[in-house]
Amino acid sequence: MQYALYVDPGRAVIKAWGVDDPDNQIAVPATFIVGEDGKVRYVHVGTDKTDRPVMQDVLDVLSYLSK
Repeated sequence: MQYALYVDPGRAVIKAWGVDDPDNQIAVPATFIVGEDGKVRYVHVGTDKTDRPVMQDVLDVLSYLSK
């Protein structure tokens, strides 16, 4: 399977989605999975730099959406 991965060097999307950390000029750790229909299907916003989603959860959502 292939998935698009986007980069946001100007932080416009980061700011629009509410995951900007302006003190450090980066995003807080966040994972969004958007379906082909444009709907957000999964969101994980970390509370600190080590808070990441469970990889199996992400893979399960991607597998479900690819059916």
